[in-house]
Amino acid sequence: MNWNIGPGTESALYSIAGLSVKVSNVLLALQAGSRGTQACINAASTVSGIIGDLDTTIMFATAGSLNADNDELFADHR
Repeated sequence: MNWNIGPGTESALYSIAGLSVKVSNVLLALQAGSRGTQACINAASTVSGIIGDLDTTIMFATAGSLNADNDELFADHR
C-alpha cells in the first residue's frame, strides 16, 4: 500500500474526525431515547396490571363476594 499524504489528506482527516463526533452524538441521542421508550413500556405494563386488578375487584364486588358477613369495616383489617 502506498500511504502518501497528499495536499487534501489533512482536511479529509479533519472532516472524518468531525463526522465521527456527529455520529457519536446521534448514537447517544438514540440511546437516551430508547431509555425513555423502555420506561414508557414499563409504566404501561404496570398500569395494565393495576387495571386488571381493578377489573377483578369490580367483578367480585358485583357478584357480592366482597360484602361483609357482619358489621366489620374494611379499616378493621388494615
